[in-house]
Amino acid sequence: MAGMNMLNRVKVKTLDYIMNLSLKSRMVFLYLIFTFFIISVISIFAYNTTLFHLEKKEKEVLEDSLDYISERIEVRLKSLNEQFQQIFNEKRFIDIVLKYNAEGDAQANVYIQNDFSTYFSELVVKNQDIVHSVSIATDYKEIFSNQYNQIFNYKSFIETDYYKQAMEKKNKLLYVNPTDPKLPLALARSFYYLRDSSAGSNFNIVGFGSSQNSDYNVIALFIKRIYLQQIIDYASSRRNTMVLMTDESGRVIVQSQKLTDTPEFKSAEILGKVAPGSSGSYEYKDEGRSYVVTYKLMQNNGWHTIYIYDKSVLFKDTSGIRNSALVVFLLSVFLIIIISHFVSNTVVKPIRNLIRIMDNAGDDYRCAIFTTRYDDEIAHLSRTFNTMMKKINELILRIQQEEKAKREEEFKALQAQINPHFLYNTLDTIYWMAKTDNKDSIADIIADLAGFFRLSLNKGQEITTVANEIEHVRKYMCIQQVRMRNKFSFQISGDSHLMNLRIPKLILQPIVENSIIHGFNSISYQGVIDIRVEISAQSLLFTIEDNGKGMNEFHLTEWIENKDSKATIEEQAGYALRNVDQRIRLYGGEGYGLEITNKPQEGVKVILRLPLNPITEEGKSNG
Repeated sequence: MAGMNMLNRVKVKTLDYIMNLSLKSRMVFLYLIFTFFIISVISIFAYNTTLFHLEKKEKEVLEDSLDYISERIEVRLKSLNEQFQQIFNEKRFIDIVLKYNAEGDAQANVYIQNDFSTYFSELVVKNQDIVHSVSIATDYKEIFSNQYNQIFNYKSFIETDYYKQAMEKKNKLLYVNPTDPKLPLALARSFYYLRDSSAGSNFNIVGFGSSQNSDYNVIALFIKRIYLQQIIDYASSRRNTMVLMTDESGRVIVQSQKLTDTPEFKSAEILGKVAPGSSGSYEYKDEGRSYVVTYKLMQNNGWHTIYIYDKSVLFKDTSGIRNSALVVFLLSVFLIIIISHFVSNTVVKPIRNLIRIMDNAGDDYRCAIFTTRYDDEIAHLSRTFNTMMKKINELILRIQQEEKAKREEEFKALQAQINPHFLYNTLDTIYWMAKTDNKDSIADIIADLAGFFRLSLNKGQEITTVANEIEHVRKYMCIQQVRMRNKFSFQISGDSHLMNLRIPKLILQPIVENSIIHGFNSISYQGVIDIRVEISAQSLLFTIEDNGKGMNEFHLTEWIENKDSKATIEEQAGYALRNVDQRIRLYGGEGYGLEITNKPQEGVKVILRLPLNPITEEGKSNG
């Protein structure tokens, strides 16, 4: 029992010592215990996971690539196959063959050679990417081609696989892969024509079933191996694999380079496991090497496209490492659970409590009191935080009161501000109009001026309607048109149901004034101001757009950087725009205000975004 008590006292003292350390020392002490384990676990787990997904992804990519190559080649050969089949039913080809059989003398054969050459050349030109040449061996023991320096004469041609296989399987279209890999592939077919005299018809049809080999002609369309070679070489280089194409008997047609860093490659043994007439994959192991063989069958000719990659090169045998990593991982998980729980209770929990109190501190500073059990940095932080929160809330309250008073004074100053130059210039305009005795015009401008001042005052109210605000800015622009001798025009558009919405007054005139005074200054063309009122995304939008020379980039940058500034009128340029922006945000919140798009020498577009709900005279939404 005494030993247990002693042990408990040691535990308590040790725990108290640790908990009374500085936060930095405590965290270093704790994390040194399990950092090594965490890094080991993460590294091993990431390594094994990466290997797994890499192997899986590699297989998927290879299968997709194999499908793409097979489909690409198969589609191309299918098109060539269809063109080749059409030859035997084309009247032009039949006429050439029958003409040759009818004439048969050497002089006529010169013209026949030209006919065959022209006909075959057209076919070759259409398929020059894949077709090398076309030759026909006739039943008169002569051979014709589109090439005068053809690779075969009749005697050598009948000794080839093209002729032998075509005669063995008469009247059938064959894909021939000659035993000599230097010779091209070919589409070959034997055929002869006979005349169908039934019902008085003279139509020539392809003959079938003659017992005489001498009746048959053999035509061969030679395919370029390089076409197929380029396709598989490209696929092989991208995936670092070996790619082959084999015919239906399993002989190689074309193949890419052999796998790098491998021993003697037993291709015959590997290819011998490819199942004829089907698609699939299998693994082949030899002398510690593991190969994954994936093959795809081409339906129209029985060929296979085959991918072979050395799994032993890409993925080393890691079974021992994985077993060890599993043990380390399980132990690490157990330790991390214990240590993380301890860390959470000693560090994270107090910090979370502090964060919660800080989040709620804005409601009432008297409730923002944080205490902790131990004498560490968090305890010091709590004392500092408690003192700071009391001072901050007192300061916020005083600033709010001062800001409210300042806003009221600034707004009153804006209401009282009447541009003397504007008033003098307007009166000067009235004077000269009176001199010319244009009484109607004088009456109009005086009426606009009176209406302008009446709407500006708005009976001392800070809130007006959309209709009144539009009428106010319209009168302002009419006065400016007279002053500037119609140097600009304007248009105002908006749905009638928006006219009764309530908004802060004097928000459009400063924007329009900026366009007229700065945008249309020194321009040589007719200015235009377009004002639109609309609803978008649950907001009321005023869009003021002009075609003037745009804002000065320095002033625009200054406005953007200082729009939230609390500077006085004398300290900032563009005060009127800033005042409009701040008043809108004061009434609607931070989601509202001005958006300015400037295009030098093209104009300025200003969007005023206000809350859609009607606004009370105190500046709060009724919604």
